[in-house]
Amino acid sequence: MQTLAARPRGLTLVEVAVSTFVFSIAVAIALTAGVNMNRAATDGMQYSHISTIGSTVLDRLAEDIADADLNTITMPNPAGSQTVTFQRVTGYNQTTGSLTLSAAITYLWRIDPSELPNGLDDDGNGVIDEGQIVRNENGVDVILSDHIAFNGLTLVLTNGRGVEATVRPYYFATESGARVVRTGEFRTMITARNGVNVGN
Repeated sequence: MQTLAARPRGLTLVEVAVSTFVFSIAVAIALTAGVNMNRAATDGMQYSHISTIGSTVLDRLAEDIADADLNTITMPNPAGSQTVTFQRVTGYNQTTGSLTLSAAITYLWRIDPSELPNGLDDDGNGVIDEGQIVRNENGVDVILSDHIAFNGLTLVLTNGRGVEATVRPYYFATESGARVVRTGEFRTMITARNGVNVGN
């Protein structure tokens, strides 16, 4: 009877190569998934940031316009403008029987100081002609937000009772390894509580 020689213990070169190949594929899949999850998390945080911008601007605008005298709301084009001016009702004068009004308040979109309205990315940040949303009262400008896309504020008079407002902030996302600009759009309807008719 013939006996087989004992085989030495250990792995062959082929077995080592196959296991290394399988392990490399598993690591590559894990790294790709990690990079994609990181990218998605970053994009999600950026979108959350612009959601906060949109909400903050619209909330402030709604607070002011809700208290506006409808007869004082004016805008260059009631069907769609980037500027609205109005006066808030601050009280009632019983002696004269009339409303008392604040100084004129203006909301507007304007080009960022580092940009020119020329269709080019003048400040080199990857966004063309971005701007700011500004609130002006008594000649004092308060920048409510920068990171606003070109013409990123639209205001429309609605049925003589208020304003539809749309804000378009932007953020940076990564797509196929490249940085891209994304724009969010946030909209609200604001009804003024005072006055009877919107005049221009």
